[in-house]
Amino acid sequence: MSKRKSASATDGAPELTYRVTSKEGKEFRVSEGAIEQCLTLHTMIAQLFYTPEDIETKDAFPIQNVSSKTLKLIFKWCEHNKGKPIKDENDLTPPVVTPFDEELLKIDMDFLHEVIMAANFLNVAGLLDVACAKVAKMGEGLSPARMRVVFRVPTNEEDRAAQKAAADAAAAAAASAAADATDVSGAGTSSG
Repeated sequence: MSKRKSASATDGAPELTYRVTSKEGKEFRVSEGAIEQCLTLHTMIAQLFYTPEDIETKDAFPIQNVSSKTLKLIFKWCEHNKGKPIKDENDLTPPVVTPFDEELLKIDMDFLHEVIMAANFLNVAGLLDVACAKVAKMGEGLSPARMRVVFRVPTNEEDRAAQKAAADAAAAAAASAAADATDVSGAGTSSG
């Protein structure tokens, strides 16, 4: 495990708070310690050499592909876990799911999927681990047929039907585009 500590935590200075915006434009204020749990933001901020003045005068860090609802949950987890060791990507030990994690992740499957995707994108390894552990626990003891229902995994027949529908739609769009091109090229010629 990596044990990074923020500079403010070691020198007695007040901890910095960074501004981050969601895809809807909602602004969040996130402590430096919490940002350290989020490797993507931590690396980006470190490479920009932000000063305390920059935090207020420069634009907030945009996270344009993550919703406000999802960022709120992620930053809540990061704030709760600030100062804790960050799991190394090569560490394959199972995560310790705390009561806080269990309570925070009492969410529906669609939202859990969003959280997993965003935690992966933002490289919040600890949250990604506990969220994936929740998915694994949800699958324990289920038959393959029941897992398909719970996790919305299509059957092979459903996959083939969806692929055929997509291919038919693409062929129809291509035929329509070809017909439009023929109409346009023929419109400029006249006989007589």
